Amino acid sequence: PPMGPFQGMSDMERAMDIHYQQEVDVINPNTEMHYAILSSFQGTLFPHKHDFFEFFLLLEGTQLLKINEHSLTLKPGSLVLIRPNDVHSREYLKKGSHINIAFSSEIARTMFDYLGSSYPTDQLLNSDLPPYVLLSSNEKINVESRMCELYAVSTKNAQLQRARVILPSTAL
Repeated sequence: PPMGPFQGMSDMERAMDIHYQQEVDVINPNTEMHYAILSSFQGTLFPHKHDFFEFFLLLEGTQLLKINEHSLTLKPGSLVLIRPNDVHSREYLKKGSHINIAFSSEIARTMFDYLGSSYPTDQLLNSDLPPYVLLSSNEKINVESRMCELYAVSTKNAQLQRARVILPSTAL
């Protein structure tokens, strides 16, 4: 059953009015992800945390990311992995846009299992700051393209799954 808005939060987080988002409210069950391109016109995103992972790629503009009591000034090409329970908010300092891809903890666990025991999973998941990197211009273009492809493939697969349910298998 879904958790209430304050479950999974400490008393201090409740007092600070930190919003808690749940996977069931954000992740599309057909694509197993949430994909959005957001612009600076949507303003400051209030402090929140969630029970899923989120990749965030800044395409244009400058953004202040406040996360786990730290502040990072992000420039175009900044790629951040926000982990479950990272308390974060964003504010554009200069107009811009970013891609946001959210995915379940189960998908992340599967990925880390695939990478094996030699991959520094504990360091990645338990450091105070989340993993982030500033990509070169070419890397940014490549990652942006791959993120768009990921969305297109997941959407097409979800449409095929729905078609298989609706149509007889011989029709496909």
